[in-house]
Amino acid sequence: MPRYLVRFLSDLHTEWLPLGRDGAALAAVQTGLPPVGADDAVVAVAPAEDVLLLDVPRPPGNARQLAQALPFAIEDRLAVPVETQHVAWTALGQDRLRVAVIARVRLQAMLDALRSAGIEPTGLLPEARLLPGDGALVLAEPHRVLLRPASGP
Repeated sequence: MPRYLVRFLSDLHTEWLPLGRDGAALAAVQTGLPPVGADDAVVAVAPAEDVLLLDVPRPPGNARQLAQALPFAIEDRLAVPVETQHVAWTALGQDRLRVAVIARVRLQAMLDALRSAGIEPTGLLPEARLLPGDGALVLAEPHRVLLRPASGP
């Protein structure tokens, strides 16, 4: 089963890589969308500019209660209404969460672009999660720089 990594740029254009079983790129970056088959796995990557990453204390409750409470637990850290955002999280131990926040309209635009090409992604990752290692890291590209602080997500 071939695997592809599709990266959305800030203007929603895309580029992609075929990936080996070990996650290593098998070819150079190509523009557009990959020619996927029905059984191909595709992971999409959202631009860092579109995703707010937070490290927060875990609110009490079960998974259903967490899904309801978490957006309101972080809303004071947002500059826009929480109702307009999609909030996803992963555990960082028992008492901390890594939270990703993206505008619902932006997320839907990415999913629509993929689905219009017959691609159903198996996941969507924030771009900063692809930077290697655990410490501080700077990635310089033409026209932008990504920074992952040592203490941040």
